[in-house]
Amino acid sequence: MDGLIENVYTLKIINKGGGAVSFRFQLTGARVLSEDRYIAVAAGEFRNAVVRVRVNPAYLKQRSSELTLVVESGDTRLKASEAARFLGPSAK
Repeated sequence: MDGLIENVYTLKIINKGGGAVSFRFQLTGARVLSEDRYIAVAAGEFRNAVVRVRVNPAYLKQRSSELTLVVESGDTRLKASEAARFLGPSAK
């Protein structure tokens, strides 16, 4: 084990446009050990993207920390964000 705390999130992405779109997702609000990720979604397609967020417990100030999950198209015309919580171990 590497000692990191991991939470898993599922992003649901729907492309209602007329062409394929490449989306990038990222996280803000916490010091995370996770790289930006990309997912391509064809026109009219629905996709689930699983995001694994790993955090060094030294950076967790409390059991529950706020995060913002951001999904943005490659040309930045489309963007959505959603608040989430990162849950760590209970304080000893």
